[in-house]
Amino acid sequence: MSNQPIRKTPFKLFPINKSNDGKYSYFDSSPIITFEFNQNLSRLITSSSLRLCGKFKIFNNNDKEQLPANRFDLNGSSNDNPESYEQVAYIDDRIAVQSMIESVSVSNMRGNMLEQAKNYNRNMSSFVGATSSYKNLCSYDNMLFTSTANNDVMARECSSEIEFALPFKNGYFSSNAGISLESGLQIKINLASDAQVLFGLSAQNYVYQVENLFLAGDYLELAKPVKGLDEDYSAYYNFQNVMSSGNDHQNLNINLRMVNTIYQNFLPSAWSNNFNFSGFSTAPILNEKGGKYSVAKVKRYNVNRGAVRYPANYEVNETDANRDEVFQAFRSRKYLNSIFPYALMENAIISPNTEKLKDLVDVRTDYKKTPQACDQGLYPKWVFAKDASWKKSADVYEKSANVFGIGSRLDGLFTGESADYSGASLNYNIESELDDTSNNVFIYALASTELMSDKMGNVMAIN
Repeated sequence: MSNQPIRKTPFKLFPINKSNDGKYSYFDSSPIITFEFNQNLSRLITSSSLRLCGKFKIFNNNDKEQLPANRFDLNGSSNDNPESYEQVAYIDDRIAVQSMIESVSVSNMRGNMLEQAKNYNRNMSSFVGATSSYKNLCSYDNMLFTSTANNDVMARECSSEIEFALPFKNGYFSSNAGISLESGLQIKINLASDAQVLFGLSAQNYVYQVENLFLAGDYLELAKPVKGLDEDYSAYYNFQNVMSSGNDHQNLNINLRMVNTIYQNFLPSAWSNNFNFSGFSTAPILNEKGGKYSVAKVKRYNVNRGAVRYPANYEVNETDANRDEVFQAFRSRKYLNSIFPYALMENAIISPNTEKLKDLVDVRTDYKKTPQACDQGLYPKWVFAKDASWKKSADVYEKSANVFGIGSRLDGLFTGESADYSGASLNYNIESELDDTSNNVFIYALASTELMSDKMGNVMAIN
């Protein structure tokens, strides 16, 4: 008799460190949320069903009843000081509520770490951009990730509580259809700082909190107990660098044995933990001069393993594309392919021209109406003008919503192939138009891991 599931059982699990009022926040020193599953040899968790559920709220740190208005209307006059109630604060429109998750750690109840996905929120910025279309952001992704099509829509959603049921997209849950409870399971979530999550004209006066948190999902009840764990999965590993030169060389000892894909996204260093900018933009490399940002185009780059170019034995050269002022299609394709197999990709928000938006909807220019297009390029900030109205500034920007990055897929045939970096470092060179402006580089490596247990129940993760 095979060990087939005999029934599916829904569950609802609350944090073990539940606060007295059921609320969690970074500002109130409760930024860690922990869930635990007891050992059970006859149950599996279906990872596709697992959801983090609750309510997300932004409010004034001095007045918990005051949510950001974000209405951009014409209430009041220049003598009524509307800034006191027309407050502007919101979260990134692409990853929305997911911006609060700084890291996701998965371990068993014996203390063995299975995955620690750091900078989870920035990784999701790349993932959502590479796998979503404008239509997705208007419908499916709005329900799944609480994402929206542009920042105007998100600004209005932030004017009230946002209910969410977020899936986990870290490597361990994404690559395992069924999660074993042979040694129990612990999921620990670290919340990001307010300055990282919130941005906007009045964001420095606001904080966020989440409440009514619980995990929901389904158990698969097995016909007989499972003993002796032997499974494979993938895990994300995060590394960081800073680049400030037009000819940047970096060398990283990532010390991973079975790497499937490597990619990196960029953010001006001044935008990190800054209420004036979104910390989850996957912006191009940017120059800053006098408070204004401009794109520092990538000319060429190459990626090496040790001292040898790998996986491609050529450099990616975009000098012709720059000269002709056209889209860097080759760089973009390799980046998208490193996140999701390009051959299977159906949706991405690369530019307004990707889906011919001008043919589908009228682009609205009236600032009081929501624009019917994805945020692209450098996004103007809402400011309160002297004529008692809210307008978008022509000179001040608060985010860049491009889908930009550099990446390489080492599993070119999508067969689970991997490359060994345990004895050779990852090094790369990027030649660009960057001046001395510092840009943070977030590097993600997805590596296969073999998980094995002995008769005593001790678990060893081999990567």
